[in-house]
Amino acid sequence: QCGSISTLSSDDWITNAEDTRRLWLVVHGNRIDSGEAVVFMRAFRQTADQLGLDGQFVLWSWPSEEIVRGIARDSRLKAARADLEASLLASWLARHRIPGPVVLVGYSFGARTVLRAIAQLQSEKQSAGSENVSAISDPNSDPEFVLFLIAPAIDAATFDRFVDQAIERGVRLRIVVTVNRSDPALRWYRPLWTCHGPDALGWQGPYCRTVQNLNGSLKVLNVTRQVGHTHRWETYLLAPAIRHSFQMLDSVSLP
Repeated sequence: QCGSISTLSSDDWITNAEDTRRLWLVVHGNRIDSGEAVVFMRAFRQTADQLGLDGQFVLWSWPSEEIVRGIARDSRLKAARADLEASLLASWLARHRIPGPVVLVGYSFGARTVLRAIAQLQSEKQSAGSENVSAISDPNSDPEFVLFLIAPAIDAATFDRFVDQAIERGVRLRIVVTVNRSDPALRWYRPLWTCHGPDALGWQGPYCRTVQNLNGSLKVLNVTRQVGHTHRWETYLLAPAIRHSFQMLDSVSLP
């Protein structure tokens, strides 16, 4: 059924992981409660159906609903929570055998989670290897990863550091980053920390040296004109550049 969602237990997942189709694991952003998270994932699944994407689709939902008054304070707390959530995601990836390629889609603060998780993955695998027989312990069996970062609410220096850590630890990686110079939430990211804080990756884009160092493994999508003055995930999912990139990922194997 188009856009349908079903619940799986851990045992069900291990059985279904024999499927070698691409795994699309989606992490939502800030200020989304559990009901809105389901709406978010249903919309993503419907987008996938419209584009003819094949694979398994998993929502990684984290507690991002408002917890304190004041968007600045609440957002700083959520940034820390999104970073902590990465350890859980890395542990989950390490403890489940995933034979096919993996696309980690992170929206807004969800991009923080997938970036940090991929940097921690090899450490988690070493830990999981001695605890769980279903963990991936053979480096040659590691899946290929794509990080698709939509409106990423993380700074370029941290992005650099996590990507370097992942590559140094042998993770096979390709990255897509969206940039929207009109996104009001991402424009506000800098004063979220201090008046001289770092700009958001999704507003500024990656450093030129990062693009050069990744040598074709990093694709930057400038969606400023297509998305415009909004941070709404619904509008981002409608952007032609993002939809086209989803289709390209689904049809091309990673190097």
